[in-house]
This record gives sequence, structure tokens and C-alpha cells, in this order.
Amino acid sequence: MIDKLFFLSYVCEYVFSAIIMSNSLHPNSLNRQTQQGIFYHVGYAMVDPVTFVENTLDTIWNQKMVGAIYETFAPGIRVHRSSQEELYGQESLMVEIVERLAAFPDLRLTIENIIWQGSAEQGYRVSVRMNFAGHNLGVSRYGAATHREFQQAALMDGRIMNGRFVEIWVAEDERSLVEQLGHDPLDAMRSLETLDLFAGKSVMFDTPASMSDVRREQSSRLSLDDIATLQLASLDAVQQVLSALWNERQIGVCERFYRDDFTCHWASNRQLTGRADYQAVVLGQLAAFPDLTFHVDDLIEQQRDDGWHVAVSWMMLGTHAGPSAYGIPSGKHVQIGGISQYVIQNQKFVSERTEWNEFRLIQKIMVRPVVYEQQEDREFSPIDKEKDHD
Repeated sequence: MIDKLFFLSYVCEYVFSAIIMSNSLHPNSLNRQTQQGIFYHVGYAMVDPVTFVENTLDTIWNQKMVGAIYETFAPGIRVHRSSQEELYGQESLMVEIVERLAAFPDLRLTIENIIWQGSAEQGYRVSVRMNFAGHNLGVSRYGAATHREFQQAALMDGRIMNGRFVEIWVAEDERSLVEQLGHDPLDAMRSLETLDLFAGKSVMFDTPASMSDVRREQSSRLSLDDIATLQLASLDAVQQVLSALWNERQIGVCERFYRDDFTCHWASNRQLTGRADYQAVVLGQLAAFPDLTFHVDDLIEQQRDDGWHVAVSWMMLGTHAGPSAYGIPSGKHVQIGGISQYVIQNQKFVSERTEWNEFRLIQKIMVRPVVYEQQEDREFSPIDKEKDHD
């Protein structure tokens, strides 16, 4: 009975009270930042290990260009954690980072010290002391958003070969994080156990045939240099930006292609103001559906006095397997269809109007407790009686 009550309260907390994320972000300043600006190249042309580490971590965490993992981490990257849990491959690492950014949309990473040894020929070994800071504005793996500020120290050791991380070890103070967020440790542990049940229930490598076009797009994904030089002046460019955002997890493209005062009307009558709000919603969807893929079905364009108007009909496919305002991960595969209308001025998105049926999505993925009839309370049918008599 206690487990059933906990289950029901868990569902209610996530679905009905956390569905609308806060629009109030409180970015913290970074004490130490690289000076190259956004979308600098961080791939094979490595000047020195310190610059490589600084640029890589800043690009992925602070600029939210999570897709830079494809250029800076080996396809078979192994991640060892002090909890004895391991990650393998670029996709698994991206899911982990997107999940954290969704929980802490204003997260900032500060590098405090880097120790290194090695050479370009033999490879480098590095040890990085860093600090994460931000506010819990989204659902995390520990529970609903608490809007509390946090700071978390972490250490990372890594091996670098041919301009890419090939193996890393991470140690962090998770108990301090849970306490700062204000969660009861036992409730947080139960939440983690629930998520563990759905670990790996993803269609990342088993995509339906209808999404073959998306996979072809990903096989020729844009590099950071390509994004930096892309001109938002054609329908192909619009599709490339949307694919980079949703399929390649390059959340930072919003800094390049969305205006500071960008506005968006999102599903369920949510009004988003500014890039930070928009990025938080995108991260929330990607965290809820870790293998989400975005497919453009059709585009319509028209030039008007107030700008270039573009309509996009799209389809998203994914598996509900991550923490989110949609409640306990159900492991269910979903198909989301929608339409977006954009206004573009001077090669930047100015506004967006997007509609899709979030109500039906929640109805489909909501986990419901199964109620079984007790045998003694059930009235036997004539057929049952005959079977019982036999």
C-alpha cells in the first residue's frame, strides 16, 4: 500500500505540478572563460592540451553545443564514474549531458585547475578540477524542480589521442548536490531507482524506417565551423538549423540564429520569451525522450514587409525514457506531429508559433497503476461455474 501511494504521488508531482517550467532564469557569471567567442573550432587542430580541454568543456557545457562531442570525443569513448556506473559511446554521453542541462538550464562550468602530461605523439593525460553552478529550474533525476541554487565540485581525468578524448574518469559530490536542491535523500534514491528501470530502453540504434532521412542527415552533420558560417537565407538552411538543434543537440545554435528578444508560443499555451526560455524547453523535450529524432515533412515560405515567413510541418519520434515533467518514464515509443510558423529577419528567428497535442502525448505515456480484481469479489459467470464444477 505504501509503495502504491508513493507511486501515485510521484505521478501527480511530475505531471500536474511540473508541466509548466519557470520562465525565470538566473545566470551566473563564469570566473574563467575562453576568449575565442562562440563556435570556435575544437576538433583535431589541437594547439595544446590545456586549450583543448578549456575550449571543449566550455563549448559543450557553457555554450550548450552538446553535439561538439562528435568532434572532440572518440566514437567509443568510455566514461568511468565514482558510482561504478559506466557510459560507452558518444550518444550515451550526450544523453547524460542533455539531461543535466535540462535540469539546470543556466548551468555554468568553471575550470579551476588542469594538470597534464604527455606529447602529441604519445597522447596526453589530463586531470581537471572544475565547478558547476546554477539553479534547478527543470525536472532532474532526483525529482521536481526546486528552483534552488547549487554549486558542485567535480574532478575529471582523461586520456586524449589524436585530438579527441578516448577515455575519462569522473568523481563528483552527488550527496551535496541532492541536499542543496532540497530533496529528501530517500525520495531521491527512489527516483533514481525508477529511472534505472528504463535505462537503455531507447530506440537510438533501432530507428523506424520512416526516419531513415533523419539518419542520413545525421551522417552528414554540420561541423562547428559549418554552423559558424551558415547563412539563414534559404529553406535548406532553415532545415539545417532545426536539425542541428534537435537531432545533433547543438542547443547553442540559438545564440547564433535566434534574436535576443525571440518569442515563442509553444504547446499548451506556453509563452516563451528570450533564448534562455526556449533552450530550456528544447532541453526538457530532449531529456524526456533521449533518442528523439526530428523530421521535416514540408516547408512553405513567403516574403512579407515584416520579414520572411516560413511554415514547417514536422514529426518527432522518441522513447519516453528520461526524467521530465511528463512523469515516471514509461519506456513507450511516441510519435509527435506538429506545425511551426517562423518569422525571420536579418537571418535570425524573431518569433515562432508552434502547435502540437501535448495533452494526447501525456495521455499516451502516463504510467498508471494496474488494479487487479480480487478473486473472492468477482461474480462467477455460468461458464466459470461449469469449469469450477469440473
